[in-house]
Amino acid sequence: MIVEQSEKIAYLTEQLQSLQANKSIFDLEITNNKAAINRGSLVVASAKIFLNEKKVQIHIGLNNDFPQTLPIIVLEKEFLPENIPHIEYDGFVCYSEQENLVIDSSVPERVLADAIERTIDVLQKGISGENKWDFVDEFDAYWRSYQKTIPVKSLINPSPEVRQIVVARGSHKADKIDIAYLSDNDSTPIEFGIESRTVSHDNGIYVPLQKGTFIDMFTQKNLTAKLVRKTILKGISPSNRKLLKKLTKKFKRNEVVIFGLPRPSGGVVLFGVQFSAVYSAHPLNDDGNAEGITPITLLRLDKSYLLPRGGANASFQNKRIALVGCGAVGGLIAFQLIQSGILDLTLIDHDNFKYENTFRNPLGKQFVGETKVESLRKELESKYPYVKIKTVALKFEEAISKSILDMEKFDLVIMATGDDNVSLMINRLFNAKGIRLPILYSWLEPYGIGGHVLVANLDGKGCFQCLFTPMQPYGEFSNRASFVAPGQAFTKDIAGCANRFTPFGSLDAGNTASLAVRLSLKVLSGKITANALYSWKGEADDLADVGFQVSDRFINFDFADTNNGVKVYNPNCPICGS
Repeated sequence: MIVEQSEKIAYLTEQLQSLQANKSIFDLEITNNKAAINRGSLVVASAKIFLNEKKVQIHIGLNNDFPQTLPIIVLEKEFLPENIPHIEYDGFVCYSEQENLVIDSSVPERVLADAIERTIDVLQKGISGENKWDFVDEFDAYWRSYQKTIPVKSLINPSPEVRQIVVARGSHKADKIDIAYLSDNDSTPIEFGIESRTVSHDNGIYVPLQKGTFIDMFTQKNLTAKLVRKTILKGISPSNRKLLKKLTKKFKRNEVVIFGLPRPSGGVVLFGVQFSAVYSAHPLNDDGNAEGITPITLLRLDKSYLLPRGGANASFQNKRIALVGCGAVGGLIAFQLIQSGILDLTLIDHDNFKYENTFRNPLGKQFVGETKVESLRKELESKYPYVKIKTVALKFEEAISKSILDMEKFDLVIMATGDDNVSLMINRLFNAKGIRLPILYSWLEPYGIGGHVLVANLDGKGCFQCLFTPMQPYGEFSNRASFVAPGQAFTKDIAGCANRFTPFGSLDAGNTASLAVRLSLKVLSGKITANALYSWKGEADDLADVGFQVSDRFINFDFADTNNGVKVYNPNCPICGS
């Protein structure tokens, strides 16, 4: 082990010494810089570079995993005339984003040279002011490393106006910083189960800053109320200043203030302070002060942060979708809709969850005997915050006829029953009642051969009935979209005819669910405006092995139809035809 370590040190030393040939640096020597070693370096070299015709000293460290990891570069900050972006408290230079970075470890000398080039580029842009606004874009990171901060859970959603917020504390001690969470109201924390440890609630203040606010305070060692007013509060708008003046007429011994700083690249940074032992006036007022001030960093649990951070689209959060059918396909659709940012779902299914549903349904055996809608609701609410899920344990047509559902309140309906007869009936019902709500019909083919989603009720031309209406008089009544030849029965039984089922697996259900959700989002965002059929095509091996035949559409299928869709309008259709 000792031999391996010494060999590694020798290798890293050799790599650093190879920088002697690099014309961008000079005066290279192996040293023992503390900051670079604290960052994980095993071997460190010091060198000088030229910036604006001045010599600047840097330290280049390599850790045990080099060249699979990037070099660690630390700047002697006293060599620079001013504070610049991407330099942390110990002089560490953040010259490259680590996420999704691919390093060509086969050429270690190139990795080193590239690190030097990137470092010089970052420093030159900092000195010239070209990347000045990176301070604001990366403000959260600077604030966290500025002084010793207190992390606090936050459910505050950024808004354009100054307002009061809830400060929930876990202790009655007056000057102890024991904030359980910050919130817009008292009910939201229940979503995360963090309300139980609180013993008291009081009010704090949320202060949004204007877009274009630049905060440069990190060269100041002491954080004071005056510094906050001078460097942060200067970014408040005149109208919000008036509101703030009203809220700060009275003050408490401890005051919590959260600021919202718009980032140039988008989004809002939230950060805050707690003023302790406040006297004379609120610290945000000119004559106010406090004996202590503690920076607060926020563990953000608000919708405006969690949704885009998880890949969801926050613009969908107020859309309402009715999902009919909560089986294998419908259950997966429900999960994917919520993960995409749809938080308001109404689940409709009259069936109960059975043991035989277990291996192709996202729900587990613990829900056997319960209604599918309630089982799915419980599972979704246990996993995701902010969701609003209503359940209707009835057939869809029954819920409509009994006026249990107000269809005008929905933005979209998704049919996932897998029953053509039900879909045909709903298609007729929508037409008879004049319901012009967008509706997606999703269904699976047997043996993983494919799946389909029909987008309908957008432009009046092309409905679910069109697929079954013969193009010629007295033609065969079958689904023209099908990938299997007509006139074949695919249901299967393992333990008798009472347990017949259509054979498909969870992967097939997943493909259809994903297609349905992607199309739903496009309809909601206005990217799809016309009725069309979308299909995905699988392999026919399993189908052929049991003696079934594929359709002409399967043989001639154009994979572009998965993205572009095909028109299904049939002028002979009794529902929408001419």
